[in-house]
Amino acid sequence: MNSSSSARRGPLTPGRRLICFLVGALLWTFLSCYPNPLAFLRSAARLSRLPTDPHLAERMGWQTPDRAEDLPVFVDGLLLPAADWQIYRVPWYLATPGEAVRVGAGDEEARALILASLLQEKGIPFQVCVSPRGMWVQYPGGGSAAGGTDGEAWLVYQDGRLRLHRPRRAPWGEMFAAIWRRCWTTAPPVRRATWIFGLIWVLLLALVVGHARPRGTYLSHWRVPLRSFLLRVLSLTTLTTLVIALAATALPGTKRWTYVEMNEAIGYAAVLGGLLAWLS
Repeated sequence: MNSSSSARRGPLTPGRRLICFLVGALLWTFLSCYPNPLAFLRSAARLSRLPTDPHLAERMGWQTPDRAEDLPVFVDGLLLPAADWQIYRVPWYLATPGEAVRVGAGDEEARALILASLLQEKGIPFQVCVSPRGMWVQYPGGGSAAGGTDGEAWLVYQDGRLRLHRPRRAPWGEMFAAIWRRCWTTAPPVRRATWIFGLIWVLLLALVVGHARPRGTYLSHWRVPLRSFLLRVLSLTTLTTLVIALAATALPGTKRWTYVEMNEAIGYAAVLGGLLAWLS
């Protein structure tokens, strides 16, 4: 019965191999961007209810401008322009106003949330517009410097509620350029290389899946003890990376890793460990 079922399955068709490659490429793309998927889930949860802070200025002791139209210039002076890749090591992270102020840098989304917090403190009505191009704030008498128009918004946050908005104008070229800049242009070279080499692995797996597996492992043609030695060395390297990442937050006198750095190290160690376990 087992022989008949295996014969009936047979090798995968080219169409199914293409599907395997596309699914694997999407999963690897997400994993290479978010080694810790909780960072993406946290940002998505914050997007559903924007984390504005009406007490931010009072807590920081700021003397904010009296005129609402001067607030965007004031906010621009608080943060250095920086992409999420540079700060949080992910392509998109929706930081709270407090996080952005503590870091001292941020993108247009961080500026928009700080501006919305100041407007909320002053009791000025506003709406936050969101599109693939970015995030901006609109209010009577002004708006964020990196803003678009309400006709381009896909999501609108107003009066504490987020609602879908049908855009009357969709500048696809500008949106694609913004997504490309966010995901690729500002990405560190190491993360780009990781993504490319991972796609090569996915392609190789899509080509060999469904074939009769050689006895022992796909690397059985390495008929020398060097194969086992190298796999053990890589496994120990992965384990050492994980131990260092955990110890760096507890040992006295060592540089404390941030939450993002630690989860990134753990995520890569888990991915590498899974690949090595599959190969061995």
